[in-house]
Amino acid sequence: MKTKLAVFIALFAFALHPLPAEAKGKKQKTTEYQKPVKMLIGAIRYKKDAMALKLLALDAMTQELNAGHWAKVKADEKKKFAKNLGILLQKLSFPKARELFQHIDAILYDEPTVKGDRATIKSTIVVYRAYKKTELVITWTLLKKGKKWLVLDTKTVGESTTAGIREDQVDPLFKEGGMKLVLQKMDEKIKETK
Repeated sequence: MKTKLAVFIALFAFALHPLPAEAKGKKQKTTEYQKPVKMLIGAIRYKKDAMALKLLALDAMTQELNAGHWAKVKADEKKKFAKNLGILLQKLSFPKARELFQHIDAILYDEPTVKGDRATIKSTIVVYRAYKKTELVITWTLLKKGKKWLVLDTKTVGESTTAGIREDQVDPLFKEGGMKLVLQKMDEKIKETK
């Protein structure tokens, strides 16, 4: 009994003892990368779509989605693509994500990996529904813009969302009819989802 009490007191004292400066800095640094992810999930979850869009690196996503033909795309087309992308995210992606995010019980984060102005942080989203536990692992790619980190991409099951959209949708349309066709199809999809 005395041994258990001694261990409990030692653990309690350790819990009250402040972290060393190095550990505090590491935790603060990790939180810096978690913050945009948490804010994005919260904004989508609570239908604050305008706020969610501000947490995304839409211009950089536009460039990633048009990676093979970026030099061929005119400035006004890039701007329209980014605008349409934001609208489609609000109309198609956010509602699907909202369904998932409304039942979150916990989000666990791994240590971030930072390379220049990009960072990746892996999260495990834990959902308990109908006595069943589900875990969804998402790796978030962040891009530093000024002093802020914005969400650029996500990976689930090792597949990049932007790479998948580029390969399955943007590239085939671009090959068939250039950016004009890509924008036309985006406009059509926006009208369909009203």
